[in-house]
Amino acid sequence: MRMKASLLFCAIVLAACQPSGNLRAATKAIQTADHIILSNGLLELSIPIHGGQPDGIFLLHSGRKIAVARSMYFDANGGPDHIPASRRRQQPRKGHFALFRLHNKVQIVPAHMPGAAEVRVTVRPHFWFPFHIVIHYMMPPGQTAFYAWAQVSHSAKSPAAGFAQCRFVIRNSRLFTHAVVNSKRMGRMPKWDVVKRLMNVTYLLRNGHVYTKYDNCIFEAHHYLHGVTGHGTGLWMIFASNEYLNGGPLRQNSTVYMPNVMIALFQSTHYGAGGVHVRAGQKWSKFYGPFLVYVNHGSNMRNMYANAKHRQIREAAQWPYSWVHNADYPLQRGSISGVIQTPMGQAVAGAWVVLAAAGKSWAMQANGYEFWTRTNALGQFSIHKIRPGRYTLYATGANYFRSFRKPAVTIIANHTTVTGRLIWRHRMKGHVLWQIGTADRSTRHFRHGRNVRHWGNFRWYRWEFPHDVTYTIGKSTPGRNWNFAQWTWYCKKPWWTIDFKCNRKLSGLATLTLGIAASCPPPHQKSLRLRVILNDRLIKVITLKKSGMAVYRSGGQDSNYQVRYVRFNANLLRIGTNTIRLALQGATKFPTSVTELERGRVGAVMYDAIRLNVQK
Repeated sequence: MRMKASLLFCAIVLAACQPSGNLRAATKAIQTADHIILSNGLLELSIPIHGGQPDGIFLLHSGRKIAVARSMYFDANGGPDHIPASRRRQQPRKGHFALFRLHNKVQIVPAHMPGAAEVRVTVRPHFWFPFHIVIHYMMPPGQTAFYAWAQVSHSAKSPAAGFAQCRFVIRNSRLFTHAVVNSKRMGRMPKWDVVKRLMNVTYLLRNGHVYTKYDNCIFEAHHYLHGVTGHGTGLWMIFASNEYLNGGPLRQNSTVYMPNVMIALFQSTHYGAGGVHVRAGQKWSKFYGPFLVYVNHGSNMRNMYANAKHRQIREAAQWPYSWVHNADYPLQRGSISGVIQTPMGQAVAGAWVVLAAAGKSWAMQANGYEFWTRTNALGQFSIHKIRPGRYTLYATGANYFRSFRKPAVTIIANHTTVTGRLIWRHRMKGHVLWQIGTADRSTRHFRHGRNVRHWGNFRWYRWEFPHDVTYTIGKSTPGRNWNFAQWTWYCKKPWWTIDFKCNRKLSGLATLTLGIAASCPPPHQKSLRLRVILNDRLIKVITLKKSGMAVYRSGGQDSNYQVRYVRFNANLLRIGTNTIRLALQGATKFPTSVTELERGRVGAVMYDAIRLNVQK
């Protein structure tokens, strides 16, 4: 009986996704006493007049309404810089600001797409969130889809304020059984059979596995859609552009997690990225979206993903959308092209090229818009559909510890800016004795560096490195002999060892360059102190503040990249074998308690690359 019921339910859902009747019939916006309903005969979006947060997404078929989502809402974390002592007890938890708690203006407005219907939700600034927010939901005719976007602004009369996060969240129905992050990361969601909570949205399940929402994080460089599937139906968030996201291509983003939650995370400080901040009296606004919520059907998860991917390509080709009429969303765009080379004329291949504002690192920016691509094998790059304006061009990666910058790049509508030949100069001088890893801001060249999206990576270390890391230059390999993270737990020695040989006496200035992909102290410590010891002699103590939460959030790098230089007299290097030790001050032995291991109260430093060079 259960099998028959399941098959019948699947058949109903499949039928509901099939087009019927006049596909181009106009979408209707129906207002009742307490709701506005957007419906095109295939899909329905229910929006309460009080609050404006949708409380249902439904497939329609033969008079039936099949719920694919229980709710959809926009929220943010942030607030004013200064809170009087008399009001601090009233502050929302972590500055959390949810629209449905406020009295908002919800109204039907004209849509600029033929046959579409649109609802606008207006949220006025208030003390706890002094930003003006306008949210739109627009449903086109004849499609099982709708668009959503938000505009956030700060007026000249508002106080200094900021926010770390803003997002759209969809809480799905129980229809869905599988999560899809991309073509390689898709599969059945675990049964919600929780034994105990280990940390934020991280649970020990009855089958012994650990589930965490950070399993499904992804880099924005390769993120254009994600979704859930089940019973022949798929529900997707599709992004035609990522220009409005903070932090550039290497910002990491949440996508799908249990129990049946999908997120369009426009602004986030996860993994150490930067937040939005505006000064008192500063006029500022940013346009987030539009993105597409899309429902499809298919015989299996991969077919539905392929269909959603095809739809994403179609959406990207239409960007910027001609039916969005807003001064913050220019339809006329520009382009840029150029080539990056070394001073010797060699191509800089595989570097990230980012257009962002001047000032602090592109990876930490959030107030403006960013555009990016990678250089090809000839060092060439081109970026299209750029908002007109003035930018700084950055390049990063390609085994350079320091980024390249070209200021004052102007993008003009309907015009291609040609930079010509750009020369990226190394700051390093002298002869390279050795290098471990490749400078690209990541740990992916090291052991487990490509396999970080699961909780408890620290547990493998005690079995794979029972005597801790000893790396011998010329014999060891990064992918096997160098772990992606040096934990603040150790097995036998509270340091990592690098052995290398010098065949002659050296003189001059030696520089040990350490690219730090992430650093996170253990709980109750403000920073990590890394002791650099050469041939039993302490030559420097490096202080590393928390760069983000890559340790906590199952990541291999943070947005906040750091470079540290350790300079010393090359006379300290001796003929024969030399030893450098990297010791985390205050490190402790791996706990024997299962409880301590489960808590995962461990810090780490994650190296991007380490290089030793000598300048005579």
